[in-house]
Amino acid sequence: PNVISIGSNAFKNCSSLTSIHLPKVTSIGSNAFYYCSSLTSIHFAAKNKETIEALSGFSSKFGATKATIYFDL
Repeated sequence: PNVISIGSNAFKNCSSLTSIHLPKVTSIGSNAFYYCSSLTSIHFAAKNKETIEALSGFSSKFGATKATIYFDL
């Protein structure tokens, strides 16, 4: 729950990952969720507009193309 950054390729090819809750993450490295074919939902607890803007387009940029992004405001 205290993770604030996810590095590049951190969960690459993790086919068993289905959902993840990242309450404090503010940055995600390239291809962090690449080939996570079972990943369907990602929850962020973004508290400000800048963080939401930075993370909202991450599904296509970081490989989680099938995941739905949720923000717990």
